[in-house]
Amino acid sequence: MPPKYYSFFFTILTVCLGFSLITVTIGSYIATTKINGHKKHTFIEIKGKFLVISEFRETSFLSPHEDDYKDLFVIKLDEIEDIYLFGKKVIIIAPTRFITQRADFLDYSVENGDFILGGSWDLSCAGEMREGIEIPDFFRRPMGIAKAIEASRERILEKQRKRDAFREHLLSVANSDQFRKARKFIKRGSVGGAYRSFKG
Repeated sequence: MPPKYYSFFFTILTVCLGFSLITVTIGSYIATTKINGHKKHTFIEIKGKFLVISEFRETSFLSPHEDDYKDLFVIKLDEIEDIYLFGKKVIIIAPTRFITQRADFLDYSVENGDFILGGSWDLSCAGEMREGIEIPDFFRRPMGIAKAIEASRERILEKQRKRDAFREHLLSVANSDQFRKARKFIKRGSVGGAYRSFKG
């Protein structure tokens, strides 16, 4: 074979190997970025009376520094209507606040029973409302996730039932004849008299 043939063959081989190396390097970097993003921003958390589902969306390289974006779903546990398990997916039927934004903006805390987003944003001022969420099969043991959410919902509802029952009890006491007599007794100044007698 003429030498030009070998030269052409090795040139094509070098180009192919170089292209493969660049492709693998870029692919590896993108895959590593996505894996790290999911590790940091894809999770399920129960915070107070809220169920929080976070899903990593993408990493933007166009800004001066890398910015992670994620989807945030926030549900009040006592507003969950039903929970289904479909294959490895957990489906929750409930009013759901959905927000897509930069991950640092979507840092959150629960203060005095209110859900506060990063930058002191009130939850009701952000995102849009949906009728539910389908949790993808990012997580192991979807059955365990569904059971944990259901148990947390039942605990919140039980607390509310006890609080409502106690409130009803107080109202029934306030409307009773004994309570009305006690109020009349107090209004006549008997408490003051008892206080003066105690002071001697």
